[in-house]
Amino acid sequence: MNSGNLSKRFDSPLIINIKVSKLLGGALTAVHLGAAVLTVLLPVPVWWQVLLAGGIAASAAHVLRRHAWRRARGAAIALEIDSGGDYAVRRVAGDWLPCRYVESFVSPWLVIVRLVPEGRRRPVSVLVAADAVATEEFRELRARLYFQTPTTAP
Repeated sequence: MNSGNLSKRFDSPLIINIKVSKLLGGALTAVHLGAAVLTVLLPVPVWWQVLLAGGIAASAAHVLRRHAWRRARGAAIALEIDSGGDYAVRRVAGDWLPCRYVESFVSPWLVIVRLVPEGRRRPVSVLVAADAVATEEFRELRARLYFQTPTTAP
């Protein structure tokens, strides 16, 4: 095995354009449907079950529009990590927001990056499913999140 492949430097910025994800949409739909089914099994009045089901439906609509379909105004459609470890997110509205890295979750089929946009206090989550980006870009994103030290400046 060539050890040169294991020590690749990240000299160029990585810009990932995030597209619609059928895999993430299916997983989010299944989770919300499961929660709706559980509300029927709860020993509470029917009006309470209807209220809970309405909340679950609203949650499903929100997360599907934002993370799976990328149609909400604040949805992230691109993620940039420059060679220095600085982050930026492009939203559907078209603007790029410089961000500070908070944390990330990396799995073989999903990456979740938590970032705080400049001038804001609350972090946002950028979900990147394996089927929403090119295979090579997804692999490099996972490698950068694992190996590259992010900037921690406020």
